Amino acid sequence: MSDAQLSMPILGLSPFVLVEMTDAKLDGDNVDISLNVEIGGGLDLGTGIELLKMAVEELENRIG
Repeated sequence: MSDAQLSMPILGLSPFVLVEMTDAKLDGDNVDISLNVEIGGGLDLGTGIELLKMAVEELENRIG
C-alpha cells in the first residue's frame, strides 16, 4: 500500500495507528514492554496490524 493510500481520509477521518507504551520492565537481558494500541479512522484491521508490525521492527532495530 502506498503512502498516498494510507493518508487518504475515509469518511472525513484520517487513518491512524496510535501506540502508547504503558509499562516497561527489565527482566535480565530482556525488556518486557506493554503497549496500548488503537487503530481507527477507517483503517482496516489488517493494514493497522501491518503498520504496527513495522513500528515494532523499527523499535527493535533502534534498540539493537
